[in-house]
Amino acid sequence: MQEQYWTRNGCRKGACGQVHLCKLFLAGICTFERRCRNEHTLKSEHNKYWTRNGCRKGACGQVHLCKLFLAGICKFGHMCRNEHSLQSEHNKVVCTEEASRSEEQLIAELRRRFAEEGFVDQKFYCSHIEICPNQAESCRIHDCIRVHICRDYVTGTCSHPESCRFSHVLRSPHNNNVLGLYKAVDMNDRDLLNLLCARITKRGAKSSKE
Repeated sequence: MQEQYWTRNGCRKGACGQVHLCKLFLAGICTFERRCRNEHTLKSEHNKYWTRNGCRKGACGQVHLCKLFLAGICKFGHMCRNEHSLQSEHNKVVCTEEASRSEEQLIAELRRRFAEEGFVDQKFYCSHIEICPNQAESCRIHDCIRVHICRDYVTGTCSHPESCRFSHVLRSPHNNNVLGLYKAVDMNDRDLLNLLCARITKRGAKSSKE
């Protein structure tokens, strides 16, 4: 969010994919309630559908944050095109009345609201789960949030299962942590493998079209 968007002309970002919430509501001090021109819910049209048309509200005075970041599953980190911080020019303006609380506290509050309002369901989480392209042994990302498992094992095409250098263990400690992030830890193994296989197939089909 940038300061020039915090005007009566509103958010003009061409492809705004960030959460919009009333700053006073977030602070717990908005007196306008249903009459407020800014959002008090994560289920608004913009927040719910997250369209590529982005924020077109005439006077956007709401926090913009990456929804995957709020869900704890954004893989892009500092490379993400959407905000992961309240330190952007726009967000700093929106949060001027929150100077008494740290960014960590505000983010924690947003994530709590994000989870409690049921903004996204299990299908959303599962649609973003991925197998690590570097795979288990070569992955050097300390907090990798992708599944470490052999792609060929998942698709049933591994030609050397006994000597494969990639993991064939679906329920490793790392993978269980990742599955927890994606709300998939309680799925049975067959459904998980089918889900991962579908994700591989989908990504392959997408790549072939590009």
